[in-house]
Amino acid sequence: MYLHWTFKGRRYAMRRLGTAKGACGTARKRLPFLPVAPRGGTWKVYVTAGRKLRRKQALFRIDLNVFRMSELGTGALEDGIFVTEEWIADEANQDVAVRFLKASFKGWVYCRDNPDDCTQYVLDAGPTLGEGHQRWMVNEINKLIWPNDNGIGVMDEEDYATTAQIAQDYGIVKKDPGDGVYTTEYAEAAVQALEDEGVDVKGEGFEAPEVEVTEGGE
Repeated sequence: MYLHWTFKGRRYAMRRLGTAKGACGTARKRLPFLPVAPRGGTWKVYVTAGRKLRRKQALFRIDLNVFRMSELGTGALEDGIFVTEEWIADEANQDVAVRFLKASFKGWVYCRDNPDDCTQYVLDAGPTLGEGHQRWMVNEINKLIWPNDNGIGVMDEEDYATTAQIAQDYGIVKKDPGDGVYTTEYAEAAVQALEDEGVDVKGEGFEAPEVEVTEGGE
């Protein structure tokens, strides 16, 4: 049997369902996870006997409602770069921070413009999952970054405020962190340095390509 993920009439991916034979007949071993970046709305998931999707001949259909946490005010920031106040107070370390951010941002700009190269870099490092998964991941990360009105890596003030509020509401932190907990000074300096070199740090014209989802990430 095969699982087909569709959204607004378009099929985004197809996965084969694994089976296991036993005394009670044939049973599904697992239900594949959502294979594409979730778009908010209702997904129609069809189960068919063959690889080709014929909606009227499907064995059954599941309607899956997907909600984006960011659209509901509960999307918290995840990755960040942390330093101590003592460390960043040193001007030499401030220079290190800017150069580190500049190099990191430049790498992500390269991966935006050369996703095939970046996929190969990961494969050369010997990852657990295969090329199909790595190619999909590069594309999904690029969707998270680009386009970026603030310039890559510059944290949005509203996103920070939402994250801080969620942390307080659910007892992750006991009190308001207050001002001075974060700064975009060094990220902005890194972005400016790249702009001075003619690097596109906003990716205004970025459009993610369609990446084929491969069975098992191969």
